[in-house]
Amino acid sequence: MKFDIITFMPSFIIFAWLASIAFGLANIFGKLITKYSIANAWLFNFFYCLMALVYTIPLAIFNNVTMPVNWSNIIYAGVATAIEFTLYIFALYKLDVSIIGPLFNFKIGFAVILAGLFLNEILTPFQYFLATIIFIAGIFVSIDEKMSLKSFFKLPVFLIIMSALGSALMAIFTKKAIADNGYWSTTLGVAIVIQGCLMVTIPLFIKDLIKINKSQLLFITGVGLVDTVGLLASNAAYAHNVSISSIIIAVPFSMIAAAVFSHFIPELLEHHTVKTYAIRFTATAVMILAALKLSL
Repeated sequence: MKFDIITFMPSFIIFAWLASIAFGLANIFGKLITKYSIANAWLFNFFYCLMALVYTIPLAIFNNVTMPVNWSNIIYAGVATAIEFTLYIFALYKLDVSIIGPLFNFKIGFAVILAGLFLNEILTPFQYFLATIIFIAGIFVSIDEKMSLKSFFKLPVFLIIMSALGSALMAIFTKKAIADNGYWSTTLGVAIVIQGCLMVTIPLFIKDLIKINKSQLLFITGVGLVDTVGLLASNAAYAHNVSISSIIIAVPFSMIAAAVFSHFIPELLEHHTVKTYAIRFTATAVMILAALKLSL
C-alpha cells in the first residue's frame, strides 16, 4: 500500500515540528562526532549525506517512486543542499551548538525574502523591517564571555549564515520541485544530486577512509538516520508552506540542550556563563518573535 506522506497528516505544522526536533538532535549528535570521533570534515560530510540517500532509497521504492518529469528545480535544490551541508559541517567543527542553532534563524529572513523573489509573494516595508531585526539580533547570538561583537565577524559564523541561505534556497526549490514531480520523486532526486555533487570531495578524505572503524560508521549511521527523518519531514512541510515551516524548523532545540548539558556535564559539549547564555537566548527569542510576526 502506497504511503502518501503529503496527505498523511492534515497539517504541515506537524511535519515542521518533527523536522525541528530531528534537526536539533542531529546537531547535538553531529557535534559529538566532530569533537570525539571524526577529525576529517570532508569524510564526515560525505557519509552524513550518503546515509540520507541510503535511507531514502527503500522508502521511495516502497512508495512507487517514478522518474521526475522536470529535473531543473531538483538539481537547484540538490546543489543548494550540498553546499548547505558542507558549510554546516565545517561550521560544526568550529562553533558551539548553542550558536549554530540560533544562527539558522537567519534562514527565516532569507526564506521570506526569497519567497518574494521566487514564489511571487508580496512583501510590505514592515516585513522587510522585521527581516532586518532578525539579522541584527543574530549578531548577538554569537556573543561570548568577552561580550565583544567581534565574535560574530568570524569565518565559522559566516559559514553557518551562508549555510542558512543555502537552506532557504533549498526550501524554495524543493517546494517548486514537489509541485512539478511529487514528493518522493523530488526527495530521492535531491538526495542523488547531493551525493553526485559530493563525489568530487572524495580525494580530500580518501586516505582517512581506510582508517574508519566500526564505531565511527555506527555514529554516522545513527546521526544520518535522525537527519533523514528531519529531511523527510521538512520536505513535507515545505511542500505546503515555506515561511512558517522555516520558522518552526529553526526553533533551536539544540541550543536548549547544550545549555542544559553545560550546567550538568560541562565537559561534554561546551560551557559558558549564565550571562552569556542569557544574551544568546534573548537574541534568539527576538529573532523568533520577529519571524512569527513576519509570517502573519
